[in-house]
Amino acid sequence: SFDETDVAIEQIRKRASHNPRLGTLLAKGIGRRAYLPVKGGSDLTGIATELDRAARAAPDPFYMERAAVAAEQAGNHALALGYVSQALRFARDNPEFLIQRAEIRFEMLDEEGALRDGHRAAETVKVGADCDCDNGEAVALRIGKLFIDSGKVDDARAMYAKQMQSPKSREWASLRWCETYVNTAFDGPHALACTKQLADEFPNNTEALYMRSWLLYHLHDNGADAVAARFAKIADGSNPREKFMIAELAKFAPSR
Repeated sequence: SFDETDVAIEQIRKRASHNPRLGTLLAKGIGRRAYLPVKGGSDLTGIATELDRAARAAPDPFYMERAAVAAEQAGNHALALGYVSQALRFARDNPEFLIQRAEIRFEMLDEEGALRDGHRAAETVKVGADCDCDNGEAVALRIGKLFIDSGKVDDARAMYAKQMQSPKSREWASLRWCETYVNTAFDGPHALACTKQLADEFPNNTEALYMRSWLLYHLHDNGADAVAARFAKIADGSNPREKFMIAELAKFAPSR
């Protein structure tokens, strides 16, 4: 309970001078009261003041980064940059904090700094079996988007290719890697090769079959119908994303 937390924090406060690492816990009472009720939401502007207090109460990198998110959502990029930079002092290789700062720097037109943080994030993010976090894939997606928005498509591909080496992240990373050749910067030969690999390796993945059949139709390849038929067998029309894919492939019907 919050009351029990407060009692524990008061005991910690008395001992922090002898063990400074305990001091990182002094923000928990303030931060949890503010953050837990809205944890499922994404808008933190309503608790920005409380997050500010938590960030200043103790060197807790989580609440510093949350205060940065609230500041960025309010349009104060300079304050957000300060908070997330402080968070990185205490968690220098945290990929989520790094991509957060990279995105802020990109918004502030500091592309060099943004890419520097983006590359550090790409080196440290872990997905699949090696991941000790809940949102490794989401962070990797943000890193990929930063690279692509900065015109560094090859860097995005390199990061996805690295994630493909882990069996548990191979399917997801392969899709995103292939997508860079189909949608981001079209490259016919690479797109044909990677979509074939996708459809063969992951025959029950609707995204893979859709990407392959769409590409073949786009290139007027006679093999498109066969892949589209495989897609149709497993596509779920009640799923919004798959309903969209079904509709997109239907546009090619008159030419068949």
